[in-house]
Amino acid sequence: VDRDLFRTVLGQTREDRSPKLAALEFIKRSFARSGSAPSLSEIAAHLRCSRQRAHGIVKAIEKSGAITVE
Repeated sequence: VDRDLFRTVLGQTREDRSPKLAALEFIKRSFARSGSAPSLSEIAAHLRCSRQRAHGIVKAIEKSGAITVE
């Protein structure tokens, strides 16, 4: 996992485990493991938040250019 990419794209430091960074790491790990992205429900469960909040986080990550949602 390239943390420098995360920090550059999301404007985070390594010490700052924001929900966006945690979600992005989870998405990348899940994709590497299974070949597909996790569902919003899986992201929400991982982050311990609502699906609505997870959706907002994913949209923010997509807007930053770190992922593409299809």
